Amino acid sequence: MPSCIHTTCSEVELAAIAHELDAAERELMASAGVDSAEFAAYVAEGSGNVAEHGMFSIQACLGGVWRWVMRWGRARSGCMVLLACAGDAG
Repeated sequence: MPSCIHTTCSEVELAAIAHELDAAERELMASAGVDSAEFAAYVAEGSGNVAEHGMFSIQACLGGVWRWVMRWGRARSGCMVLLACAGDAG
């Protein structure tokens, strides 16, 4: 996990965000019909927001950064955090 995400949100917070995303996605998929083949395939594939080995989707990481910005910083601080993440990826 990039160090800036790790210091911004704990793994527990990121897991909670990932589960919230999963629930929202499940609700959206179910709105088309829970008896559909697409819904069955979606449920069978499992979470796309947190992997078994502990990696989180970019959506979950961005959700963590967004929450950090909302709690502690201004939008400018969030931009600096995102730039730091980009530096860790290289």
